Amino acid sequence: GSVPIYLGAPNIEDWLPCRTDCIIDLRKFKTPKDAALFIKNVAKNRTLYESYHQWRNEEIPDKLKKMLKYFSSMRNYSLECVLCEMSKRVDEGQSAKETKKKIIEIVGKI
Repeated sequence: GSVPIYLGAPNIEDWLPCRTDCIIDLRKFKTPKDAALFIKNVAKNRTLYESYHQWRNEEIPDKLKKMLKYFSSMRNYSLECVLCEMSKRVDEGQSAKETKKKIIEIVGKI
C-alpha cells in the first residue's frame, strides 16, 4: 500500500485510523527539502515504510468508529433532506427548538 503524504486541516488526527503514524504530515517539516529527504528515506528503508502500515493490524480508535457509524447512518440523510425535513416541521407549527431535537433524534449525534 501507499503512505499518504498530507498537507491540510490541523485536525487530521481526528480522522485517521491510527495515532499519527500512518501518514507523512508535511506540516511537521521546516522546509520542502526536509520533507523530500524524509520521503526518500521512507522509500528506501523497508522497516520505516512498514511502520506506516502497522495501524492495519490494530483496532480502529473509538472516536473514528463513532464517526464512521455516524456517516454510515447519514447515508439516507443528505443535507438537503435534513433541511427540507426541518422546514416541513416548522411549517407544521413545531418550534425551532423542538424541530432541532427531533432532527437530532432522526440522524443521531456523535
